[in-house]
Amino acid sequence: MYFLFGDRRLGDYLSYKHLWFLIVLSQISLLLISAPDKINTLARNLADTLNKMRWVSVFTLFLTVIYASVALSKAVSMFLPRAFLNITQLAATLQYLPFFMAGMILFFVKKNIAAKSALFLVLLYFIWFLANVYFDGKHKLTFKVAEVVAVLSVCMALFFIFKNLKIKQSTAITALSKLALPFYLTHLPILIFLGWLGSEYEISRNPLLFLSYVVTLNVVLSFIASVSIRKSPVISRFLGLA
Repeated sequence: MYFLFGDRRLGDYLSYKHLWFLIVLSQISLLLISAPDKINTLARNLADTLNKMRWVSVFTLFLTVIYASVALSKAVSMFLPRAFLNITQLAATLQYLPFFMAGMILFFVKKNIAAKSALFLVLLYFIWFLANVYFDGKHKLTFKVAEVVAVLSVCMALFFIFKNLKIKQSTAITALSKLALPFYLTHLPILIFLGWLGSEYEISRNPLLFLSYVVTLNVVLSFIASVSIRKSPVISRFLGLA
């Protein structure tokens, strides 16, 4: 919504500022593909070490690594040409790689986290968010530093909530899970098109209209597109889903 409010031309929606995360995701994927066995073994070994630590220590360790990656990202941004950084998204990749690796390591961690602890982590994020809104631009450095704590908190909470869910296998869940990847691939282009179309009629600049029109219609159209893709062997193979 932040971008939709400011962009008026179709060309704005085809720029990197909307697709930078795909560049970052691609580079992280290429890194993993380069040495999958070694990285997998490293993640398992680190997880075994974390199993012996208290959750406070685990959280602090992740926090330290992420702060270091943010600092490294800032340093890279200062010394490398802006054009190179814009094309490669190197600074963003360095900043978000630790989040990806933390999620990979947590997947192998056998320690459970209590529901109350997960709820507390979610509340930490909302406290940061509400305080940020209340102070409205004041104490920027403090909130920027606290943002890492808030984001890591909600990420870890959501990870363990989903990990501990006891979902029974069913036909409906299996069908929906098969649609997850094509839905992910199609929803952004559809959202961008609807957002641009809505901006011509001021719809995208109104949060209520945006949610009721753009988001709702995007979900419906993305679901239809996902079903169509799964039914077509040619398109599924082309998108790497076969």
